[in-house]
Amino acid sequence: MVPQRKLIAPAFSTQSIKAMTPIFFQKAEELRDKWESFASSPTLIEDARFPPLPAPPSSSSPSFAEAVIDVAHWFSRATFDVMGLAGFDYHFHSLQHESEEVYLAYRDMFRLADKGPKLRELVQLYFPIIEKIFPNEATRVTKQSQRTISEAGQRLIQSKKSAILAEKANASEIKEKDILSLLIKSNLSVDVSGRLSDADLLAQLSTFLFAGSDSTALTMSWCIHLLSLHPNVQGRLRTELGSLSPCASNSMTGYSAQSHSEAIDGLPFLDAVVRETLRLCPPVHGTMRVATRDDNIPISSPIVLRNGTIIHPGETIHIRKGSYVHIPIEASNFSTDIWGKDARIFNPDRWVSLPHTARAPSHPGIANLMTFSFGPHACPGWKFSMLQTKIFLATLIPHFVFEPAADIQKFNAILTRPYVFDQYEFGTRLPIKIGRVNL
Repeated sequence: MVPQRKLIAPAFSTQSIKAMTPIFFQKAEELRDKWESFASSPTLIEDARFPPLPAPPSSSSPSFAEAVIDVAHWFSRATFDVMGLAGFDYHFHSLQHESEEVYLAYRDMFRLADKGPKLRELVQLYFPIIEKIFPNEATRVTKQSQRTISEAGQRLIQSKKSAILAEKANASEIKEKDILSLLIKSNLSVDVSGRLSDADLLAQLSTFLFAGSDSTALTMSWCIHLLSLHPNVQGRLRTELGSLSPCASNSMTGYSAQSHSEAIDGLPFLDAVVRETLRLCPPVHGTMRVATRDDNIPISSPIVLRNGTIIHPGETIHIRKGSYVHIPIEASNFSTDIWGKDARIFNPDRWVSLPHTARAPSHPGIANLMTFSFGPHACPGWKFSMLQTKIFLATLIPHFVFEPAADIQKFNAILTRPYVFDQYEFGTRLPIKIGRVNL
């Protein structure tokens, strides 16, 4: 059996990601144009279902028109479109309207996930049969959403597979560059005994959409939030982005998009801002693993167990097969032992000269950052997410100034979500005041 990661790897190679950059630019510009229309005259963009936001602070730059928009919602729509096109060559058009059935099915599941696990869900980890015996509304919504996604996914997989097999039969070059096509092509290239089943391919498709779209959207959202709170950092970043050569971005395809994306990816302060955002606001705040066998974990520093026993460096902790192991990514990112006394402070300049304790590589290119996990099960799409985030920021920040519109707090459900203080019951929101930059 060929490991799944080996089959997935070609879809997230540097070359494959570069081929997707025209999509990143296309959707970033589409989002920019949406926000331009909101900021064209002073207005407040709010959903009538929600209570009014607190009065935002006075603008420090009153010369431009202003709007208050929920950046978390709009980034979520944009990244879903990106994943649809880059992942499957599928048009959701969610930036234009929120009506496509697969998009709505995922939105329903996102809303359930946003509520976080309650006692029932925690018990179900150990007794999954509860869900079958006593289904609740969340179970029914999830099953209906999964049915919609599965049916659409099966049609898409069969269509892609038929097209690829037809091209192979005609000895023509397989031109599809989306992730699903590359995954199917990789899958078909191995021995039959080592291939993923269609069910496994469908599971990968769902993972790409569920994990790959909103996690990146949250990175962008938290970054804009942090920049709104630190106008000096925002200004420095806008200045750096202004050093990029202007380009006819609306017509960028192929080589020109790749060339411009390389210039964006090479900007040092933009890179530092994105990394610092990923450190302070990791979209995945923690993860869980299940021990597949008995094992002993070596300890590098003293640990006190619940019963008072002290485990000393050089000793081990015994883990039994079947045990759940929680990996606190956010805690690692906030550790003063790793990052220094200012570990909880937004400081992109720390990436110029990391503390010695933060220099040990835990993931290629991400320094000692656990945000994308670590080891053989680390996120294979980290380069995809990083470059997409940078291109969106590079497209938006030169055009808009961002200021706080409400007191924003974090809550940890499956992902690290923002909400307006004292309005938690209304779910994920990150309102930001935007103003147009006088170019």
